[in-house]
Amino acid sequence: MYLLPAAGRSADSVMLLSATDWLIAAEQRDAVALEGFLVLTLERAPNAAEALLLRLGNMATGAPQTAARVAAVRLLLAAGRPERAADAAVIAAAALEPGDARGLELAEARSDALAQSGRPREALAVLVDLRSTTSDQHSRRRLAERAGLLALDLGEHDIAKQLFGELVSASSADDAASLRYATGLAAAELALGNARSAQRRYAGIVRQARRAENFDVLTAALGGEAAGSRQLGQRRRALALHAEEEALLRRRGDRRRLARSLVNQSLSAVDADNFSRADDLLEAAHAEAKAVNDGHLAADIRRRQVEVLEPVGLGQGQRAATLREEIERGLAPPPSSG
Repeated sequence: MYLLPAAGRSADSVMLLSATDWLIAAEQRDAVALEGFLVLTLERAPNAAEALLLRLGNMATGAPQTAARVAAVRLLLAAGRPERAADAAVIAAAALEPGDARGLELAEARSDALAQSGRPREALAVLVDLRSTTSDQHSRRRLAERAGLLALDLGEHDIAKQLFGELVSASSADDAASLRYATGLAAAELALGNARSAQRRYAGIVRQARRAENFDVLTAALGGEAAGSRQLGQRRRALALHAEEEALLRRRGDRRRLARSLVNQSLSAVDADNFSRADDLLEAAHAEAKAVNDGHLAADIRRRQVEVLEPVGLGQGQRAATLREEIERGLAPPPSSG
């Protein structure tokens, strides 16, 4: 990252984040670092947070450059304001000139915002519509992959299998994306109950991903193979695969995926009637979700904890009651799907 002010000078940070030209340059240089810089600024200058978010909202809807609108929408997402980001993206998209090269990016940002604000079916509809109106083959593949992943999250497993099956069939073995497509297809197969087929596919992906040092695919495939092993009753193998997946995610600092991995690990603990261990894993997952401002994931994890602990009774039942009170007080947002 570059052009950042000295540590502790929050006023300078707010000023830079409010400057359109600087925001465009910073986003193009390192979008991930820019998002981290925003989150740090909001923590250091809480009194200026609402005013800064309002400026970003205005930039997302009114900046003359599409690049600034896209960057502002993504920053609203990073700040944990997906509803604002979704609304801003709709307004920004309506003002685009025909053929604007970054219009697709803005629409994808809108889909992300809808998904994170608890409107995943709308997000899926945006992606499917985009794919049907986009002629560029690279863009169509990217949209199909994103739609497939969202369909998996929504439980639309047949749709996901169709999308990823088409991608796998159209890709070559040396295509860098082919491993991702195969991972999506394996996930759909697993969700449809074809555990043995999915496990074999995942195992092959793990071997290829290790050779290619593709850590994103490797962690996803490790988690998938662990889930398949668990469904087949191979608990020890599932635990070993999850342990490797967790270590890689921690090393890479991918906290959102780590949260989901910990949730999946809790399923094995429940299978073993180790409800205390399941609660510990879910509590750790909740902390990771909160750390990345994913309120809907955090809320879903809380509900999962209640579902796990309520039937147990005794001390765990009291813990479940405490968590339910937290949800009912409105500290957690509504579910992210359904």
